[in-house]
Amino acid sequence: MIEDVRKKHACACTAKTATKPPQPIEKSTAGASLLAQVVAPKTVDHLPLHRQEKIFERHGVEISRQTMCGWLVGCADLLRPFYGSLKETLFQSKVIGTDDTNGKVLVAKLPFARTGRIWPYYGCQEHPVIAYGLHCDAGAGRAREVSRRIPGLLTTRCLQRARCIFQGPGARVDGGGCRAHARRYFHRALESDQGRMGPALLLVAQLYRVESLARGPTAERDTSSAPLTIAIHSR
Repeated sequence: MIEDVRKKHACACTAKTATKPPQPIEKSTAGASLLAQVVAPKTVDHLPLHRQEKIFERHGVEISRQTMCGWLVGCADLLRPFYGSLKETLFQSKVIGTDDTNGKVLVAKLPFARTGRIWPYYGCQEHPVIAYGLHCDAGAGRAREVSRRIPGLLTTRCLQRARCIFQGPGARVDGGGCRAHARRYFHRALESDQGRMGPALLLVAQLYRVESLARGPTAERDTSSAPLTIAIHSR
């Protein structure tokens, strides 16, 4: 048990009590270490709160998932300035990679969960940060606000979907496709058309080798990757 002692000083005219130690979340008994113990497994190790609840129970500690959910909200408010700084660094990138995944979102004004989209944004080598954005409107809205700040190229596995979401009034996207996802279609067709798909996959492998040797903008990438890319497109 942690006991906070607040000393009181008094004189003939007044009495004052020392302020309590600052807490990460006001009026909460959770300290910084406990909050980190909940947040890190949830966000880094993908350990849901109901499993953490069982883990705490095995150690003789009763912490409900509802309480931990409230802690997550409080920690999100604490980290909001850091998130803003993270995005400022991200948007200095010349190339930003992104993708999306569906997720159920509870909205206070609706009696049911709706489908939202979680978009991670990955910065370039000079700005290696990852920021996540949850957009409850699958079609536009807040996602377009993000695109207005992208300075250069946006790469995604589904460029058509990215255009639908990120392009609009005031938004602009210079799109680049994902080579790994493009390779999948060659691999799927390999069994039925090995004569054409085999050489195409070999070209992709050679392109990967160029990328592994050339990190950052180099002349080697320009001279070696371009012919390979043109050959792949001709397939």
